[in-house]
Amino acid sequence: MTPSGRQPRYIWLAFEASEVIELKRITMDRDVAAANDLFWRAIVPRVVAAAQRRGLQIEADRIPGGGEGGRLPG
Repeated sequence: MTPSGRQPRYIWLAFEASEVIELKRITMDRDVAAANDLFWRAIVPRVVAAAQRRGLQIEADRIPGGGEGGRLPG
């Protein structure tokens, strides 16, 4: 359970080979700016789409440019 008392939900994401290579490079270089860019460019849109397909409400699609400090609410 989460602190809010709700059951956590999980979504599996598939990455393209080039994204896996990019993620490995980001991890090896510890490149925070590139990690933030990859998160908002590749991961958030897929999570939002998956949530919408399942009828789940998600606030990430209303956060232009990564929200306050590049973090999701909650």
